[in-house]
Amino acid sequence: MNKQHIINLKGKDYILFAGLLEEAHNQELESVETKLIQIPTKDNPLAIVSAVIRTKKGTFTGLGDASPENVNEFIAPHLIRMAETRALARAFRFATNIGLTAFEELYSSDNDSTKTIKKNQNANYKQNGKSKMSQADYIMLLCKSKEVGPQLEKKINFLWDNKKKEGIWPIREASDAIEMLKRCPDKSQVA
Repeated sequence: MNKQHIINLKGKDYILFAGLLEEAHNQELESVETKLIQIPTKDNPLAIVSAVIRTKKGTFTGLGDASPENVNEFIAPHLIRMAETRALARAFRFATNIGLTAFEELYSSDNDSTKTIKKNQNANYKQNGKSKMSQADYIMLLCKSKEVGPQLEKKINFLWDNKKKEGIWPIREASDAIEMLKRCPDKSQVA
């Protein structure tokens, strides 16, 4: 597990969703399924999602919920996605035997968690004495060498716009963009 995926908040370590996803892939993730159990409404703004993941070791499940009371103001418009992230995080933790709580599972209405994310995202992570490339730098590098279609370009622009407006780099969305970029053809292959 990469230390870049660990966040310390008020003296306690938490793992980021990106780290759980990476570890699940390292342990031969076979499939991921999610199901929306409860749709948030005006009268009951609680989203509940279940997740089922399969690895070579077996099948693991998790439940996640999100409501305006347990997310920060930036996530509140995206309750279903946060509930899904939390459900997947729990299932990934069971599958990978990681005992740390996922950062995304925390009640996050205070600004301390946002400040911690910003601090960790802006840090120059080191691993084995070498600088670790940030997601943002890696995306820029891939964009220079890959043929990027309009849909993916829109997703990447969203990441940069979000960072400019909110000061937060959306880690999960960036991980998705990186995976999509890796599958794009090299510019040298497209004539």
